[in-house]
Amino acid sequence: MQFSLRINDNKTHTVAIAGDFNNWDPQVNILEDPESDGIWTGTLKLEPGRYEYMFVMDGEKWFPDPNALRYVKDGFGNKNAILEINNCT
Repeated sequence: MQFSLRINDNKTHTVAIAGDFNNWDPQVNILEDPESDGIWTGTLKLEPGRYEYMFVMDGEKWFPDPNALRYVKDGFGNKNAILEINNCT
């Protein structure tokens, strides 16, 4: 699954994706911006299922994927993005 996020500020140093697929660890799946154009991308290999996730900017600012189709309350006053991957056999 490819994730992509546009950030319109040149002060961001790192963007990660954290979710129940990586125990909410913002150090595991770091996105890249190879062209320095503010578009951060990364690919994760995920099994079919339902996942909740957020983006993490500079290890501190957690926020849901603005392009997600569905969200769920996270229990901390914010919302998690929901990703559902179907079994394509």
